[in-house]
Amino acid sequence: MYMKKYNGFTLAEVLITIGIVGVVAAITIPTLIQNTNSKRYSTHFKKALSTLNQAAISAHAHYDTDYASLTTVSDPSACATDSLSGGQSTMCALLNSTLSVKNYMGVYGEVSGTKADTPYSFTKTTEGFDPTNFLIYSLSDGAIVGFNPNMKSCSVEPGQIVNKALLTDTNGLASCMGFIDVNGVTLPNKEVTCADGTSSLDADNACTLKTAGSKVGDVYPIVFHDGTVEPATNAGKSEIGAGKGETKSGPRTLTLDGAEYKYLSGKWYHEDGQGNIVDYNGNKYTKTSDGYERKNGSYTYKYDNDMNTLGYTYNGQWYDYKNGSYVRDYGNGNLVDIYGSPYIKTSDGYERETSYYTYKYDNDLNVLGYTKYDGQWYDYKNGSYYRDYGNYIRDVNGYVTYNKTSDGYEHTSANGLYTYKYDNGLTPLGHTYNGQWYDYKGSSYVRDDGNGNLVTASGTTYTKRDDGLYEYNGQIYDENLNRIK
Repeated sequence: MYMKKYNGFTLAEVLITIGIVGVVAAITIPTLIQNTNSKRYSTHFKKALSTLNQAAISAHAHYDTDYASLTTVSDPSACATDSLSGGQSTMCALLNSTLSVKNYMGVYGEVSGTKADTPYSFTKTTEGFDPTNFLIYSLSDGAIVGFNPNMKSCSVEPGQIVNKALLTDTNGLASCMGFIDVNGVTLPNKEVTCADGTSSLDADNACTLKTAGSKVGDVYPIVFHDGTVEPATNAGKSEIGAGKGETKSGPRTLTLDGAEYKYLSGKWYHEDGQGNIVDYNGNKYTKTSDGYERKNGSYTYKYDNDMNTLGYTYNGQWYDYKNGSYVRDYGNGNLVDIYGSPYIKTSDGYERETSYYTYKYDNDLNVLGYTKYDGQWYDYKNGSYYRDYGNYIRDVNGYVTYNKTSDGYEHTSANGLYTYKYDNGLTPLGHTYNGQWYDYKGSSYVRDDGNGNLVTASGTTYTKRDDGLYEYNGQIYDENLNRIK
């Protein structure tokens, strides 16, 4: 009887093939994982930097405070309850008052690590950087931030390079050092290094970042100063493309499509090649000997070199800019605006009366609130006026209720889909939608879609570009969704 012969692999051949595949996988998969981790760590680091920089902006806007104006060291036992609105001027108070989602964890070395009985610590590489007594906060995405409890008065001169000498000077920024561990207490808990396995506080040391292998780290030393946070080591600077210690205090800059852009007073401007600058709407600001100016009809607006508004000239008369208003001296310490509305000097500021309201201002003409015609006082918060009812506040029309929380306010939309979070100054921090948190950036509520893009609850997507910027509808934005062009 004829038997049909079947050809196939022998057991030995199958085992050999599986063995080869296993060896190849053992070699390649760890490298792929390390490369993936490196990109993920980089993204989370930039996000944490942005969060801390936004904290300084919020603190400055609502409490006239930033990292330079902190006056008091942080007490670990009081860190969780310190508040700028409560009168404390510590780093703990700044974070508590500006971050909507955070948790004070305690002192480095006393916080639980990946195992409950293992204190958290990380492998340190940089000489001159010691996190031993740092205080630790966790952020909304699980990253942790550590900082020196002695941190206060962290400032540098405009244009001064943040270098090793400054970072190790007890009269400089030595107490202003900190770190970001992008994935919290989870391993590897190693400081980010250059390709040779080292890092440095020296501004002149070049660094090619280690992006694969066993030396890939998740911990970045940082330094707080003035209204900003930046990497403290060359490895961290390389991560954000700052090169060999090129990060300086002063305005941020970037080059886009061959033009140089500067971030001045909350807005991006590009240079026109003649010393003048132009915003994304095409408004031109002409360079002068002491700043910039822009003519608009009968008005000539004046700005300093950082584009802070100084005032304007109208019909030959100069008006100072004070917190949103243009005013001139009217005699006896009183002020008057261009429409003739008087600001009458009082013992503790100014006040202005209309038919229905009496507005109150401090000595710098910052709005405090107003008394309505019915005698009821309304606080001024982030552009509007609100009446305080104890556990909640309402706008002047009584339409929206903002419930008081431990660190700010929140309110839920009428349809119940959105819960908005605000700091104590009623600056938007973000909202939840279908259980998902959306950060407030620029003027949008967005979340990371997992691919580096930012997407709104309605589906609008700000696409992440290769240069780290975002694009939507032909317009370009920075990491905080401030429009560039």
